[in-house]
Amino acid sequence: MLTQKILLIDEDPDLVFLIQEHIEAFGFECYAYTSGDDALTNLKLIKPDLILLTIGFTQSEGIQFFDRIGHYLDPDAVCPPVIVINNEDDTHMHNYAFELGTMAYDTIPYRVLSLRQFLTDYLPSEEFTELPL
Repeated sequence: MLTQKILLIDEDPDLVFLIQEHIEAFGFECYAYTSGDDALTNLKLIKPDLILLTIGFTQSEGIQFFDRIGHYLDPDAVCPPVIVINNEDDTHMHNYAFELGTMAYDTIPYRVLSLRQFLTDYLPSEEFTELPL
């Protein structure tokens, strides 16, 4: 079975490192970026199975990423599922993220159990392994 690919975008390099470590421990490939532009530039090359996005990074860059993603996909490609993690529990942003097509939404502080559940819900994998908590 091919390893599924996850594209991770967040402005905080420490948080990106932490989440990437957990995703890889679960048996997935993780391509992590601290810039939405860099992630978009590599989108066609990576062809992720899922995008994990912090929508609040650098104020509006997360939303801009969402708005521009369609322009960076192959014309016949379907946008992969998107999971949004926001730095505050904002009902307006929560609703807006779902209007844009988000499959799941979580808030920081980052929770390993939530991440694991999202990944297993949207990317079931035979390679999934337990992460010591």
